[in-house]
Amino acid sequence: MSTQNSTGTALKRSTGPHSRSRKRGKHGNHKPTVTDFTKALGPGGHSWNVVRSESDDLLFRHAARSGAKTFDGTKVDVIHFEPYPHDGFDEPPHLANPGRPVSADWSCKDGTRGNIKFDYLIDASGRNGIVSTKYLKNRRFNEGLKNIANWTYWKGAKRFNVGQPNENSPFFETLDDASGWVWAIPLHNSTLSVGIVARQDLFVAKKKQLGLNPQEFYCEYLKLAPQISAMLSDAEIVSDMKQASDWSYSASAYAGPYFRIIGDAAAFVDPYFSSGVHLALTNGLAAAVSVQASRRGQADERAAAKWHGTKVAENYTRLLLIVMAVQRQLRLKHEQLITTDAEDGFDAAFKAIQPVIQGVADTHLSDEQVQQRAVESVDFALNSFDVTPEQERAMVNKVSHAAQAAPETLQNMTPEEVDILKRMSHRVLHRNTTQENRGLAAFTGHVIDGLAANVERGDVGLIKVQA
Repeated sequence: MSTQNSTGTALKRSTGPHSRSRKRGKHGNHKPTVTDFTKALGPGGHSWNVVRSESDDLLFRHAARSGAKTFDGTKVDVIHFEPYPHDGFDEPPHLANPGRPVSADWSCKDGTRGNIKFDYLIDASGRNGIVSTKYLKNRRFNEGLKNIANWTYWKGAKRFNVGQPNENSPFFETLDDASGWVWAIPLHNSTLSVGIVARQDLFVAKKKQLGLNPQEFYCEYLKLAPQISAMLSDAEIVSDMKQASDWSYSASAYAGPYFRIIGDAAAFVDPYFSSGVHLALTNGLAAAVSVQASRRGQADERAAAKWHGTKVAENYTRLLLIVMAVQRQLRLKHEQLITTDAEDGFDAAFKAIQPVIQGVADTHLSDEQVQQRAVESVDFALNSFDVTPEQERAMVNKVSHAAQAAPETLQNMTPEEVDILKRMSHRVLHRNTTQENRGLAAFTGHVIDGLAANVERGDVGLIKVQA
């Protein structure tokens, strides 16, 4: 889960006793730029700024009301596997075969212990990622995305853009030294969550150099975000300092015989636009689709597991490409990678990013003709040359290497490599930007090994698609 204690989540029904602050969009800095949820969700469209612990509780209670058996305050200690001799599960990519999970030992804080048996295991254990870290041992941390987050809550802060339709929107500002960015998110209790996300190596070195206590250092670092600092000029801190690591990671496999791995248990990119929430929901849907397909005989277990693993990996890679492009833009502030020479701000970039941050790119891959029209219009507008498959693979490998081991790789790219990354980023950002190209139904448009998702209510699964 994101280190932020607040996030933008689309909650359409009553949230019960929990309070929340309505969120109609968000603003970035450079020239202030807005991503407007009303354009994606229609008149009155908005998201919510919620306290993360309350949001998690809402989802947990909703699952119980929907028929799931829930066990609060219960920890899984051990998962038991039985041998599953199937050679296909040992073939890469994105599959693993530690055996078939059949039961788990659990314990409660009051000392109660027990064992539970099951047919399928969906690992949604968050960053603990029990299957990946304890049994598959295949988690890979992205050294190039090792950030650290420090945040607290303020009272008496100035409201953003007073008197305008987007008054009091969340605001995000790049640090002047290009080491990261700052969030300012208004909450329901009139407090403002303000957090700094910065490269861990630069953050630690600067803190050691200044020799300040945590709160003093936080306030000093905030001076690198002048617009947010101005909002806090008459405000006071009303909580303790919080700190957490944002170490992005992935894994070599996300599925196996009768198990699926989803959410932060599978992979985590970076808390840009609550990408963790987006990945969790999309990958959760992929798990549901693939499990039901296997149970209903629409695909054998290996094919269903591979569909899930491939879908999770592709979702992660798409976000990784965008995040690494943004990282380069942040670190080389005057280079146009996600912006253009004609822009005073990030308007075009944020317009392009909307399909990703508003959950469109992974939930609507429309028919081939519509998709082709979108790609062609973007290519024309960008005067883009074709990126060959070889160049694309090389760039994905380079970005992955930069994420996992060498962040400097991004800053030492050749002009040709920068151009390729720019073209690829724009293609990802601009795909599915037309209004006709939006909607959950076209989650079914993504064909993997001849199988596509069916997400009709009461009939979730996979269907075979003619080549």
